[in-house]
Amino acid sequence: MTEKFQETTTMEKPQTFWEAMTRYHWVVMILCSLGWALDCFNQNIFALNRLPAIAELMNLSEGAPEVGYYGGWATALMLIGWATGGIIFGILADKYGRVRIMIISLFVFTIFTGWSGSLHSLNIFLLFRFLSGLGAGGQFAVCATLMAETLTNRTRPMASGTMQASAAVANIGAAVATMGVVYLVSQGFLSQSPWRYALMLGYLPLLLAIFDWRCLKEPQAWLKAREEARSGGRKTGSLRELFGEKTICYRVVMGMLLASVGIIGFWGIMMFAIDLNRSIFRRNALAEIGVVVQDVRSSELQTLIEKQPVEKQDFIQKYVNNMGSLTLIMINIGNFLGMYLFAMVTDYLGRRWTFTLFQGMAILSVLLVFLKTNSVMEVLVYCPLMGFTIGSLLTGYTIYFPELFPTRLRSTAVSFCYNAGRYLSAGGAAIFGLLTSVVFANEAEPFRWAGAVMSPIFLLGILIIWLMPETKGKPLPE
Repeated sequence: MTEKFQETTTMEKPQTFWEAMTRYHWVVMILCSLGWALDCFNQNIFALNRLPAIAELMNLSEGAPEVGYYGGWATALMLIGWATGGIIFGILADKYGRVRIMIISLFVFTIFTGWSGSLHSLNIFLLFRFLSGLGAGGQFAVCATLMAETLTNRTRPMASGTMQASAAVANIGAAVATMGVVYLVSQGFLSQSPWRYALMLGYLPLLLAIFDWRCLKEPQAWLKAREEARSGGRKTGSLRELFGEKTICYRVVMGMLLASVGIIGFWGIMMFAIDLNRSIFRRNALAEIGVVVQDVRSSELQTLIEKQPVEKQDFIQKYVNNMGSLTLIMINIGNFLGMYLFAMVTDYLGRRWTFTLFQGMAILSVLLVFLKTNSVMEVLVYCPLMGFTIGSLLTGYTIYFPELFPTRLRSTAVSFCYNAGRYLSAGGAAIFGLLTSVVFANEAEPFRWAGAVMSPIFLLGILIIWLMPETKGKPLPE
Protein backbone atom coordinates (compact mmCIF):
# COMPACT_ATOMS: atom_id res chain seq x y z
CA MET A 1 0.00 0.00 0.00
CA THR A 2 2.89 2.35 0.62
CA GLU A 3 3.54 2.61 -3.13
CA LYS A 4 0.27 4.55 -3.45
CA PHE A 5 1.59 7.33 -1.27
CA GLN A 6 4.91 8.23 -2.90
CA GLU A 7 5.92 11.86 -2.47
CA THR A 8 5.70 14.24 -5.40
CA THR A 9 7.55 17.45 -6.20
CA THR A 10 6.74 20.49 -8.31
CA MET A 11 8.96 22.98 -10.15
CA GLU A 12 7.30 25.99 -8.50
CA LYS A 13 7.38 26.60 -4.77
CA PRO A 14 3.82 26.33 -3.36
CA GLN A 15 2.52 29.46 -1.67
CA THR A 16 0.11 27.93 0.84
CA PHE A 17 0.11 25.05 3.31
CA TRP A 18 -2.58 23.24 1.29
CA GLU A 19 -0.64 23.50 -1.95
CA ALA A 20 2.60 22.35 -0.33
CA MET A 21 1.10 19.14 1.10
CA THR A 22 1.47 16.01 -1.05
CA ARG A 23 -0.75 12.95 -0.72
CA TYR A 24 1.83 11.09 1.36
CA HIS A 25 2.34 14.16 3.57
CA TRP A 26 -1.35 13.96 4.48
CA VAL A 27 -1.04 10.25 5.31
CA VAL A 28 1.93 10.87 7.62
CA MET A 29 0.28 13.84 9.32
CA ILE A 30 -3.00 11.97 9.89
CA LEU A 31 -1.44 8.76 11.25
CA CYS A 32 1.07 10.59 13.46
CA SER A 33 -1.73 12.80 14.74
CA LEU A 34 -3.87 9.76 15.52
CA GLY A 35 -0.99 8.05 17.32
CA TRP A 36 -0.34 11.06 19.53
CA ALA A 37 -4.07 11.74 19.99
CA LEU A 38 -4.85 8.21 21.18
CA ASP A 39 -1.83 8.35 23.46
CA CYS A 40 -3.28 11.50 25.04
CA PHE A 41 -6.76 9.93 25.11
CA ASN A 42 -5.41 7.14 27.30
CA GLN A 43 -3.54 9.48 29.63
CA ASN A 44 -6.57 11.75 30.11
CA ILE A 45 -8.83 8.78 30.76
CA PHE A 46 -6.39 8.10 33.59
CA ALA A 47 -6.37 11.75 34.77
CA LEU A 48 -10.17 11.78 35.01
CA ASN A 49 -10.45 8.44 36.77
CA ARG A 50 -7.36 8.14 38.95
CA LEU A 51 -8.93 9.52 42.16
CA PRO A 52 -12.09 7.34 41.99
CA ALA A 53 -9.85 4.34 41.17
CA ILE A 54 -7.43 4.95 44.03
CA ALA A 55 -10.28 5.66 46.46
CA GLU A 56 -11.91 2.30 45.63
CA LEU A 57 -8.63 0.39 45.72
CA MET A 58 -7.82 1.91 49.15
CA ASN A 59 -11.40 1.57 50.38
CA LEU A 60 -11.46 5.27 51.29
CA SER A 61 -13.57 8.28 50.29
CA GLU A 62 -12.41 10.28 47.30
CA GLY A 63 -11.85 13.36 49.48
CA ALA A 64 -9.48 11.59 51.90
CA PRO A 65 -5.98 13.17 52.06
CA GLU A 66 -4.37 9.77 51.39
CA VAL A 67 -6.22 9.53 48.09
CA GLY A 68 -4.90 12.92 46.98
CA TYR A 69 -1.40 11.92 48.06
CA TYR A 70 -1.38 8.69 46.04
CA GLY A 71 -3.13 10.48 43.17
CA GLY A 72 -0.08 12.75 42.96
CA TRP A 73 2.25 9.76 43.02
CA ALA A 74 0.25 7.93 40.37
CA THR A 75 0.71 10.93 38.06
CA ALA A 76 4.39 11.19 39.01
CA LEU A 77 5.02 7.50 38.22
CA MET A 78 3.28 7.85 34.86
CA LEU A 79 5.52 10.81 34.03
CA ILE A 80 8.67 8.94 35.13
CA GLY A 81 7.63 6.05 32.90
CA TRP A 82 6.84 8.48 30.09
CA ALA A 83 10.31 10.02 30.41
CA THR A 84 12.11 6.67 30.60
CA GLY A 85 10.18 5.15 27.70
CA GLY A 86 10.59 8.27 25.60
CA ILE A 87 14.36 8.17 25.94
CA ILE A 88 14.57 4.43 25.27
CA PHE A 89 12.22 4.46 22.28
CA GLY A 90 13.81 7.66 20.94
CA ILE A 91 17.23 6.00 20.81
CA LEU A 92 15.74 2.86 19.25
CA ALA A 93 13.98 4.98 16.59
CA ASP A 94 17.33 6.45 15.50
CA LYS A 95 18.86 2.98 15.38
CA TYR A 96 16.02 0.83 13.96
CA GLY A 97 13.56 3.17 12.28
CA ARG A 98 10.78 5.62 13.11
CA VAL A 99 7.80 3.55 11.97
CA ARG A 100 8.77 0.26 13.63
CA ILE A 101 9.36 1.86 17.04
CA MET A 102 6.21 3.97 16.73
CA ILE A 103 4.13 0.78 16.46
CA ILE A 104 5.89 -0.99 19.35
CA SER A 105 5.44 1.95 21.73
CA LEU A 106 1.76 2.12 20.76
CA PHE A 107 1.30 -1.51 21.80
CA VAL A 108 2.93 -0.92 25.19
CA PHE A 109 0.88 2.07 26.36
CA THR A 110 -2.34 0.59 24.99
CA ILE A 111 -2.11 -2.77 26.74
CA PHE A 112 -1.16 -1.46 30.19
CA THR A 113 -3.80 1.29 30.18
CA GLY A 114 -6.60 -1.10 29.22
CA TRP A 115 -5.41 -3.75 31.66
CA SER A 116 -5.49 -1.22 34.53
CA GLY A 117 -9.28 -1.32 34.47
CA SER A 118 -9.34 -4.89 35.78
CA LEU A 119 -6.93 -4.44 38.71
CA HIS A 120 -7.72 -4.76 42.43
CA SER A 121 -4.36 -3.81 43.96
CA LEU A 122 -3.16 -0.23 44.48
CA ASN A 123 0.50 -1.24 44.13
CA ILE A 124 -0.11 -3.00 40.80
CA PHE A 125 -2.23 -0.03 39.65
CA LEU A 126 0.71 2.32 40.35
CA LEU A 127 3.11 -0.08 38.58
CA PHE A 128 0.87 -0.16 35.50
CA ARG A 129 0.82 3.63 35.41
CA PHE A 130 4.60 3.50 35.10
CA LEU A 131 4.49 0.78 32.41
CA SER A 132 1.81 2.61 30.43
CA GLY A 133 3.97 5.72 30.61
CA LEU A 134 6.89 3.80 29.07
CA GLY A 135 4.97 3.30 25.84
CA ALA A 136 3.33 6.72 25.89
CA GLY A 137 6.71 8.42 26.02
CA GLY A 138 7.78 6.87 22.75
CA GLN A 139 4.91 8.26 20.69
CA PHE A 140 5.67 11.97 20.85
CA ALA A 141 9.35 11.92 19.88
CA VAL A 142 8.90 9.34 17.11
CA CYS A 143 5.81 11.01 15.63
CA ALA A 144 7.36 14.49 15.80
CA THR A 145 10.58 13.25 14.20
CA LEU A 146 8.80 11.29 11.45
CA MET A 147 6.72 14.34 10.55
CA ALA A 148 9.69 16.71 10.64
CA GLU A 149 11.74 14.50 8.31
CA THR A 150 8.87 13.87 5.88
CA LEU A 151 7.32 17.32 5.59
CA THR A 152 8.89 20.55 4.31
CA ASN A 153 9.85 23.79 6.06
CA ARG A 154 6.69 25.34 4.65
CA THR A 155 4.29 22.68 5.98
CA ARG A 156 5.98 21.60 9.22
CA PRO A 157 4.61 24.26 11.64
CA MET A 158 0.95 23.87 10.67
CA ALA A 159 1.22 20.08 10.48
CA SER A 160 2.76 20.05 13.97
CA GLY A 161 -0.06 22.27 15.19
CA THR A 162 -2.54 19.81 13.69
CA MET A 163 -0.84 16.91 15.47
CA GLN A 164 -1.09 18.64 18.84
CA ALA A 165 -4.61 19.96 18.20
CA SER A 166 -5.81 16.44 17.40
CA ALA A 167 -4.64 15.46 20.87
CA ALA A 168 -6.91 18.14 22.32
CA VAL A 169 -9.84 16.61 20.41
CA ALA A 170 -8.91 13.19 21.83
CA ASN A 171 -8.77 14.67 25.33
CA ILE A 172 -12.32 15.95 24.87
CA GLY A 173 -13.21 12.47 23.66
CA ALA A 174 -11.80 11.07 26.92
CA ALA A 175 -14.08 13.38 28.89
CA VAL A 176 -17.14 12.49 26.80
CA ALA A 177 -16.31 8.77 27.08
CA THR A 178 -16.04 9.06 30.86
CA MET A 179 -19.38 10.85 31.04
CA GLY A 180 -20.91 8.13 28.87
CA VAL A 181 -19.58 5.36 31.09
CA VAL A 182 -20.88 7.12 34.21
CA TYR A 183 -24.31 7.37 32.58
CA LEU A 184 -24.38 3.69 31.58
CA VAL A 185 -23.41 2.60 35.09
CA SER A 186 -26.01 4.91 36.67
CA GLN A 187 -28.70 3.42 34.41
CA GLY A 188 -27.73 -0.13 35.30
CA PHE A 189 -26.38 -1.09 31.87
CA LEU A 190 -22.93 -1.71 33.39
CA SER A 191 -22.38 -3.30 36.78
CA GLN A 192 -18.90 -2.26 37.97
CA SER A 193 -17.40 1.11 38.90
CA PRO A 194 -17.23 3.63 36.00
CA TRP A 195 -13.45 4.04 36.23
CA ARG A 196 -12.90 0.39 35.30
CA TYR A 197 -14.79 0.63 32.01
CA ALA A 198 -13.21 4.00 31.24
CA LEU A 199 -9.66 2.63 31.57
CA MET A 200 -10.56 -0.44 29.50
CA LEU A 201 -11.25 1.93 26.59
CA GLY A 202 -7.46 2.24 26.50
CA TYR A 203 -7.35 -0.88 24.33
CA LEU A 204 -8.81 1.04 21.36
CA PRO A 205 -5.51 2.32 19.85
CA LEU A 206 -4.46 -1.24 18.96
CA LEU A 207 -6.43 -0.80 15.73
CA LEU A 208 -4.15 2.06 14.65
CA ALA A 209 -1.08 -0.21 14.56
CA ILE A 210 -2.48 -1.96 11.46
CA PHE A 211 -2.68 1.30 9.49
CA ASP A 212 0.77 2.42 10.63
CA TRP A 213 2.29 -0.86 9.44
CA ARG A 214 0.54 -0.79 6.04
CA CYS A 215 0.78 2.92 5.12
CA LEU A 216 3.99 4.43 6.54
CA LYS A 217 7.56 4.18 5.27
CA GLU A 218 10.84 5.28 6.77
CA PRO A 219 11.90 8.84 5.76
CA GLN A 220 14.72 9.18 3.24
CA ALA A 221 16.78 11.32 5.65
CA TRP A 222 16.90 8.48 8.20
CA LEU A 223 17.63 5.83 5.56
CA LYS A 224 20.57 7.94 4.35
CA ALA A 225 21.87 8.42 7.91
CA ARG A 226 21.62 4.67 8.56
CA GLU A 227 23.61 3.82 5.42
CA GLU A 228 26.29 6.35 6.33
CA ALA A 229 26.54 4.79 9.81
CA ARG A 230 26.89 1.31 8.28
CA SER A 231 29.65 2.61 6.02
CA GLY A 232 31.69 3.78 8.97
CA GLY A 233 30.23 7.28 9.38
CA ARG A 234 28.80 8.82 12.50
CA LYS A 235 26.56 6.52 14.49
CA THR A 236 22.80 6.94 14.72
CA GLY A 237 21.25 7.22 18.17
CA SER A 238 24.64 7.57 19.88
CA LEU A 239 24.54 8.95 23.41
CA ARG A 240 28.28 9.56 23.25
CA GLU A 241 27.84 11.90 20.28
CA LEU A 242 24.72 13.45 21.78
CA PHE A 243 26.56 14.61 24.89
CA GLY A 244 30.10 14.66 23.49
CA GLU A 245 29.54 17.47 20.98
CA LYS A 246 29.35 20.81 22.79
CA THR A 247 26.67 22.55 20.70
CA ILE A 248 24.33 19.54 20.61
CA CYS A 249 24.79 18.86 24.33
CA TYR A 250 23.93 22.48 25.19
CA ARG A 251 20.77 22.36 23.09
CA VAL A 252 19.68 19.05 24.64
CA VAL A 253 20.08 20.35 28.19
CA MET A 254 18.32 23.64 27.50
CA GLY A 255 15.57 21.87 25.54
CA MET A 256 15.04 19.51 28.45
CA LEU A 257 14.63 22.44 30.84
CA LEU A 258 12.28 24.24 28.46
CA ALA A 259 10.11 21.15 28.05
CA SER A 260 9.99 20.54 31.80
CA VAL A 261 8.32 23.93 32.28
CA GLY A 262 5.47 23.16 29.89
CA ILE A 263 5.02 19.59 31.12
CA ILE A 264 4.94 20.70 34.76
CA GLY A 265 2.34 23.23 33.64
CA PHE A 266 0.31 20.55 31.86
CA TRP A 267 0.53 17.58 34.25
CA GLY A 268 1.70 19.23 37.46
CA ILE A 269 -0.71 22.19 37.42
CA MET A 270 -3.41 22.11 34.74
CA MET A 271 -4.60 18.52 35.27
CA PHE A 272 -5.01 19.23 38.98
CA ALA A 273 -7.63 21.83 38.06
CA ILE A 274 -9.91 18.83 37.46
CA ASP A 275 -9.44 17.80 41.09
CA LEU A 276 -10.00 21.37 42.28
CA ASN A 277 -13.23 21.59 40.36
CA ARG A 278 -14.44 18.23 41.66
CA SER A 279 -14.09 19.68 45.15
CA ILE A 280 -15.86 22.89 44.14
CA PHE A 281 -18.71 20.96 42.56
CA ARG A 282 -19.12 18.75 45.62
CA ARG A 283 -19.70 21.98 47.53
CA ASN A 284 -22.14 23.26 44.92
CA ALA A 285 -24.07 19.98 44.85
CA LEU A 286 -24.34 19.90 48.66
CA ALA A 287 -25.49 23.52 48.71
CA GLU A 288 -28.11 22.72 46.07
CA ILE A 289 -29.70 20.10 48.33
CA GLY A 290 -29.64 22.49 51.29
CA VAL A 291 -26.49 21.44 53.15
CA VAL A 292 -24.38 24.28 54.64
CA VAL A 293 -20.78 23.96 53.43
CA GLN A 294 -19.32 27.36 54.28
CA ASP A 295 -15.83 27.05 55.90
CA VAL A 296 -15.88 23.25 55.48
CA ARG A 297 -12.55 21.75 54.36
CA SER A 298 -12.54 19.83 51.08
CA SER A 299 -11.41 16.68 52.93
CA GLU A 300 -14.59 16.83 55.05
CA LEU A 301 -17.03 17.16 52.16
CA GLN A 302 -17.23 13.41 51.58
CA THR A 303 -18.34 12.90 55.19
CA LEU A 304 -21.24 15.30 54.60
CA ILE A 305 -22.13 13.49 51.39
CA GLU A 306 -22.17 10.10 53.12
CA LYS A 307 -24.72 11.43 55.64
CA GLN A 308 -27.22 12.10 52.84
CA PRO A 309 -29.86 9.65 51.59
CA VAL A 310 -28.72 7.26 48.87
CA GLU A 311 -30.60 9.04 46.09
CA LYS A 312 -28.93 12.35 46.99
CA GLN A 313 -25.52 10.67 47.15
CA ASP A 314 -26.07 9.29 43.66
CA PHE A 315 -27.12 12.75 42.42
CA ILE A 316 -23.99 14.36 43.91
CA GLN A 317 -21.59 11.73 42.53
CA LYS A 318 -23.06 11.89 39.04
CA TYR A 319 -22.99 15.70 39.12
CA VAL A 320 -19.34 15.79 40.28
CA ASN A 321 -18.22 13.24 37.66
CA ASN A 322 -19.94 15.14 34.87
CA MET A 323 -18.51 18.48 36.01
CA GLY A 324 -15.02 16.97 36.17
CA SER A 325 -15.46 15.86 32.58
CA LEU A 326 -16.78 19.32 31.68
CA THR A 327 -13.58 20.83 33.11
CA LEU A 328 -11.45 18.63 30.87
CA ILE A 329 -13.60 19.46 27.84
CA MET A 330 -13.24 23.21 28.41
CA ILE A 331 -9.49 22.93 29.00
CA ASN A 332 -9.08 21.05 25.73
CA ILE A 333 -11.21 23.44 23.73
CA GLY A 334 -8.64 26.00 24.81
CA ASN A 335 -5.82 23.55 24.01
CA PHE A 336 -7.13 23.05 20.48
CA LEU A 337 -7.30 26.77 19.72
CA GLY A 338 -3.99 27.57 21.40
CA MET A 339 -2.11 24.82 19.59
CA TYR A 340 -3.23 26.03 16.20
CA LEU A 341 -2.65 29.69 17.04
CA PHE A 342 0.88 28.98 18.30
CA ALA A 343 1.73 27.38 14.95
CA MET A 344 0.45 30.44 13.07
CA VAL A 345 2.01 33.02 15.38
CA THR A 346 5.45 31.39 15.32
CA ASP A 347 5.52 31.78 11.53
CA TYR A 348 5.40 35.56 12.07
CA LEU A 349 7.08 36.22 15.42
CA GLY A 350 9.60 33.39 15.43
CA ARG A 351 10.10 30.73 18.10
CA ARG A 352 11.52 32.92 20.89
CA TRP A 353 8.86 35.63 20.96
CA THR A 354 6.00 33.14 20.57
CA PHE A 355 7.19 31.06 23.53
CA THR A 356 7.60 34.25 25.57
CA LEU A 357 4.10 35.47 24.77
CA PHE A 358 2.29 32.23 25.57
CA GLN A 359 4.25 31.48 28.75
CA GLY A 360 3.52 34.96 30.08
CA MET A 361 -0.18 34.44 29.47
CA ALA A 362 0.03 31.01 31.15
CA ILE A 363 0.93 32.58 34.52
CA LEU A 364 -2.16 34.80 34.46
CA SER A 365 -4.48 32.01 33.35
CA VAL A 366 -3.34 29.63 36.13
CA LEU A 367 -3.93 32.30 38.77
CA LEU A 368 -7.44 32.93 37.39
CA VAL A 369 -8.38 29.24 37.45
CA PHE A 370 -7.01 28.37 40.87
CA LEU A 371 -7.90 31.56 42.74
CA LYS A 372 -11.10 32.71 41.06
CA THR A 373 -13.08 29.65 39.91
CA ASN A 374 -16.17 28.98 42.04
CA SER A 375 -19.03 28.35 39.62
CA VAL A 376 -19.89 26.54 36.40
CA MET A 377 -19.78 29.82 34.49
CA GLU A 378 -16.25 30.54 35.71
CA VAL A 379 -15.18 27.03 34.66
CA LEU A 380 -16.55 27.77 31.18
CA VAL A 381 -14.52 31.00 30.98
CA TYR A 382 -11.26 30.45 32.87
CA CYS A 383 -10.45 26.80 32.07
CA PRO A 384 -10.33 27.35 28.28
CA LEU A 385 -7.97 30.29 28.85
CA MET A 386 -5.60 28.08 30.84
CA GLY A 387 -5.80 25.31 28.25
CA PHE A 388 -5.18 27.85 25.47
CA THR A 389 -1.93 29.11 26.99
CA ILE A 390 -0.41 25.94 28.51
CA GLY A 391 -1.49 23.48 25.81
CA SER A 392 -0.04 25.69 23.09
CA LEU A 393 3.48 25.11 24.43
CA LEU A 394 3.30 21.46 23.35
CA THR A 395 2.93 22.58 19.74
CA GLY A 396 6.00 24.73 20.25
CA TYR A 397 8.06 21.73 21.30
CA THR A 398 6.82 19.69 18.32
CA ILE A 399 7.94 22.44 15.93
CA TYR A 400 11.10 23.62 17.68
CA PHE A 401 12.95 20.57 18.96
CA PRO A 402 13.40 18.72 15.61
CA GLU A 403 14.83 21.97 14.17
CA LEU A 404 17.73 21.90 16.64
CA PHE A 405 19.40 18.56 15.84
CA PRO A 406 20.96 16.57 12.94
CA THR A 407 19.15 13.57 11.43
CA ARG A 408 21.39 10.87 12.93
CA LEU A 409 20.54 12.08 16.47
CA ARG A 410 17.20 13.80 15.96
CA SER A 411 14.85 11.26 17.55
CA THR A 412 17.28 10.63 20.43
CA ALA A 413 17.73 14.35 21.07
CA VAL A 414 14.03 15.19 20.82
CA SER A 415 13.33 12.33 23.21
CA PHE A 416 15.80 13.70 25.74
CA CYS A 417 14.40 17.22 25.44
CA TYR A 418 10.78 16.23 25.80
CA ASN A 419 11.04 13.14 27.98
CA ALA A 420 14.02 13.79 30.25
CA GLY A 421 12.15 16.95 31.15
CA ARG A 422 9.42 14.67 32.46
CA TYR A 423 11.68 13.54 35.29
CA LEU A 424 11.64 17.10 36.54
CA SER A 425 7.93 17.44 35.79
CA ALA A 426 7.21 14.25 37.76
CA GLY A 427 8.70 16.09 40.70
CA GLY A 428 6.28 18.92 39.95
CA ALA A 429 3.29 16.57 40.19
CA ALA A 430 4.63 15.10 43.43
CA ILE A 431 5.21 18.59 44.84
CA PHE A 432 1.63 19.55 43.96
CA GLY A 433 0.39 16.48 45.82
CA LEU A 434 2.60 17.42 48.80
CA LEU A 435 1.32 21.00 48.79
CA THR A 436 -2.30 19.87 48.85
CA SER A 437 -1.94 17.04 51.38
CA VAL A 438 0.57 18.61 53.79
CA VAL A 439 1.48 22.28 53.32
CA PHE A 440 -2.02 23.60 52.65
CA ALA A 441 -3.95 20.68 54.17
CA ASN A 442 -5.65 22.97 56.72
CA GLU A 443 -6.98 25.31 54.05
CA ALA A 444 -10.60 24.91 52.94
CA GLU A 445 -9.43 24.44 49.32
CA PRO A 446 -5.75 23.35 49.35
CA PHE A 447 -5.72 22.90 45.55
CA ARG A 448 -6.14 26.66 45.10
CA TRP A 449 -2.99 27.64 46.94
CA ALA A 450 -0.94 24.82 45.46
CA GLY A 451 -1.77 26.00 41.93
CA ALA A 452 -1.02 29.63 42.76
CA VAL A 453 2.35 28.78 44.33
CA MET A 454 3.43 26.78 41.26
CA SER A 455 2.31 29.33 38.61
CA PRO A 456 5.63 31.30 38.42
CA ILE A 457 7.34 28.22 36.87
CA PHE A 458 6.62 29.77 33.45
CA LEU A 459 9.03 32.64 34.18
CA LEU A 460 11.81 30.05 34.01
CA GLY A 461 10.60 29.04 30.55
CA ILE A 462 10.80 32.64 29.34
CA LEU A 463 14.40 32.90 30.52
CA ILE A 464 15.38 29.59 28.91
CA ILE A 465 14.01 30.31 25.45
CA TRP A 466 16.16 33.43 25.19
CA LEU A 467 19.26 31.33 25.87
CA MET A 468 18.46 29.10 22.86
CA PRO A 469 18.81 29.74 19.08
CA GLU A 470 16.09 31.10 16.81
CA THR A 471 15.29 28.53 14.08
CA LYS A 472 12.48 30.21 12.13
CA GLY A 473 12.97 29.80 8.37
CA LYS A 474 16.10 27.65 8.67
CA PRO A 475 16.35 24.12 7.13
CA LEU A 476 16.66 21.04 9.33
CA PRO A 477 20.30 20.28 10.25
CA GLU A 478 21.71 17.36 8.26
